Order: sequence, then structure tokens, then C-alpha cells
Amino acid sequence: MEHAQTLPSAGFVVSAPLPVDLIAGVEQVCGLGARVFSGCSAVLLLLLCSVSAQADDWQLYKRDRGVAVWYRGADDGLSMELRGEVQVEAQPQALLAVLEDADSFARWVAYGERVSYQPLVAPVSQPQALSQLVHSYFNPPWPISNRDLLVQSLAGTDPDGRLWLQVQTSANRLPASADYLRIPDGQACWQAEPIPGTVMTRIRHQSRYTDIGLVPRVLQHLAARRALFSSLLRLQTLISAERYQQGQYGHYRLSPAELQYCQQLEKW
Repeated sequence: MEHAQTLPSAGFVVSAPLPVDLIAGVEQVCGLGARVFSGCSAVLLLLLCSVSAQADDWQLYKRDRGVAVWYRGADDGLSMELRGEVQVEAQPQALLAVLEDADSFARWVAYGERVSYQPLVAPVSQPQALSQLVHSYFNPPWPISNRDLLVQSLAGTDPDGRLWLQVQTSANRLPASADYLRIPDGQACWQAEPIPGTVMTRIRHQSRYTDIGLVPRVLQHLAARRALFSSLLRLQTLISAERYQQGQYGHYRLSPAELQYCQQLEKW
């Protein structure tokens, strides 16, 4: 049987099918040993399976070492939204440089296998933006099947020097592979903002992806929160490398006013 939860990160999403985390979640609830589930009451398992995330205020999951992650139930009552924040010693454009570095994808995206990019014509409303079709592949451990994610991305810097990147799933843009289960729906936004008077940048992320798999949503969401926190922690280290500080993406321009999902970060 295969299960998974996905969440955005790195080149656009972090795959978070984490069986170890799911087991840990069960252990927390049921007080079980490593892979022994018989001690948990059937009533509790039924409750776990029936829980739906409800739209609510943001709740802090964890704050440590300059990284913070929040979560809340999405409006559809099924998915969960995540927010993350990390401060890094880098220029705002360094975030895009990392996201465009296919070779580093597997270094900080949980179970990331590979990623590819295809240039797209920028929309008329954002003619100076970097527009791409991004295809990410994930290879979680057995018994979870491989995943892939196909998104359209739009990136650039606004007049205030903030970098923006918005992605929207485009699952039908390319034929699906029999070897990968395609993530059907979701959206995400990244923002990188210089912190005045310092050499630091504040990176913010928000995302929502449709739950897939049969694992109880309570445990899927627990794994997702843990995966986002871990990924931002890895990003904090990776992004400071000199090769990402060259400003090679500084000429792209983007107005966040027309990025619907990113407006939530604009109001953060």
C-alpha cells in the first residue's frame, strides 16, 4: 500500500512521504514501539482516519535555529496550508539561484530525485518575469510509490528589491508516466526580502497541496510540517554558498500585485 503527503520547497515543492515520521506520529498518539500497531485502540484509529483539517488561525509548529513553520487547515477541509520563514546570509536573488540549480535539488528537497526546466513565454501582464514549466521527481522509500510534480512558475524582483516566485500545478501539461504518481493540485509562493541595515535576507514560503494517499490526514500533516522545517534548515546552509550570490537572476521583474496566491504573503 502506498501513501504520501507533499509540500512545497526547494525547486518548488518538497515531497514529504515520510514513513518514519508517520510511525513517530502513531507512536506519539498510541505509545507504540517501532512498527507495532496492535496496541492502539480501534476507536482511536477510526478517529485518526476521520479527522479533517478545518480552516483556522495559523498555529506555530516549531521555531528553532532561525527557522519557523506554521500550519492551518485549508478551506476545503481536507488539505493543510503551511507557512515557513528562515533568515539567511545571502542576497534575495540567491533564493532563485538555488531553486534553479538542478544539481542541488536532491541535497535539500526531501526525497528529491531530479528536476527539469522548460522556458515558457512570460504573460503579457508580466513581460519581464522568468516563466517556466518545472517538472520535479521524487523517490520516497518503499512502500511509497514515486511521485512527480508539474508546475508553472513565475519569478522576478519587485521595485522594493524583494524576490517573488509563484507556482501553480499544471498536471495535464505533459503526459504522465506509469512510473510516477502525479500530484494533482496545489499552489505555492516564495518571497525573499532584504533585512534593512544587515546582510541578511528573510525568506518566506506558503503552500497548499491536495492530500494524496490513504494515511490518516492527521499523520500526513504531521509529516508535512516536519519535512518543511527540515528543508528550510537545509536551505539556510546551502544558500550562503558563493555561487548563489552572483546576482545572475536580478534582471527579472515581477509585480506581486497580480500574483493571487502570493498576496497572502504580502499581507503577512
